[in-house]
Amino acid sequence: MAIIGYPFLNIHRRVDKKIEQTIASYIQTCQCSGQTGLNIKITTIEAKNCTVGDSIRIMMVDSQEEQAWAIASEQKQLQYWKEMLAGSEKYMEADCSWMQEEYRQNINKSMRRINALRESHPERITHYYESWNQGEVLAIYAVCHYDIYPTENCGHESKTETFIITPDGEAVIGKEPYGKLVPTRKKTKVKVV
Repeated sequence: MAIIGYPFLNIHRRVDKKIEQTIASYIQTCQCSGQTGLNIKITTIEAKNCTVGDSIRIMMVDSQEEQAWAIASEQKQLQYWKEMLAGSEKYMEADCSWMQEEYRQNINKSMRRINALRESHPERITHYYESWNQGEVLAIYAVCHYDIYPTENCGHESKTETFIITPDGEAVIGKEPYGKLVPTRKKTKVKVV
């Protein structure tokens, strides 16, 4: 089973009691606003390591997507300026040559930006990890299915969430609903990008 948003995280980790206790403690304190008397039953946990290599792949994919979006956006802007120039040459008189010159400058700026974006290499972002071991674990992604029972006589609420945990299993760094990282309230220095 792939983790939401990161299907290449395929290193399985044996889930130990420490991770289960960390998640249960997080749910009790952060998600239940510290309410006491709640019973939390974790039904399944599927944990996977996120390594330096995984983080580099995530950064590369994100960078390539951003680059493609920026190029497409700049190409639309370039097309706009070309259309404005063509329209001004067709319908305007000679005394509006300053406007045409401005359109030409904007066309040149857009073309320079597109060329600069095409020449930029997403590989440059990986310099943060130059001295790191590709197999070093940065975080643990744990897909957790759990039930919260408010009291013994009431119904329960079932949830499935992806928790991001420190490599030692001591703390929850954040959770990932719908494929996006949501940091916890407590600020923790994290290497995960």
